[in-house]
Amino acid sequence: MSKAAKADRATSRNDSIGLCRDQHAGLYARGGALRLVVDHPSNAPLLGAHTGAVLLRAAELTVETGDGSVVVYISRGGTACRIAAARVLPQKNGGVSLTDWQVESGFEHAAITENGATVHRITRPA
Repeated sequence: MSKAAKADRATSRNDSIGLCRDQHAGLYARGGALRLVVDHPSNAPLLGAHTGAVLLRAAELTVETGDGSVVVYISRGGTACRIAAARVLPQKNGGVSLTDWQVESGFEHAAITENGATVHRITRPA
């Protein structure tokens, strides 16, 4: 994680997702509309239409107030498969957290809390 990202994480209480190679995530507003697609920078460019959504190439995605859910996908051989999904939950302290994780068979959810915010990762067990 870069120094700028670490500094930003220190001031934010919002949860984030650290993407691994071959992963991308869709962030949906509370109304269900796709608002942001985050693609890991080492992946080949995503193909296909993401109508109305902003496409961002980054290794980390931070949820914000107003978000409703996030879905993590893995890309293999030109096909995207959903590997995990979570609900976005506002906190009393003003932060936003990810909860109610649904992780597909063959993958694991890991969470590390730093400075009051949690970074989530979806990985394959070794």
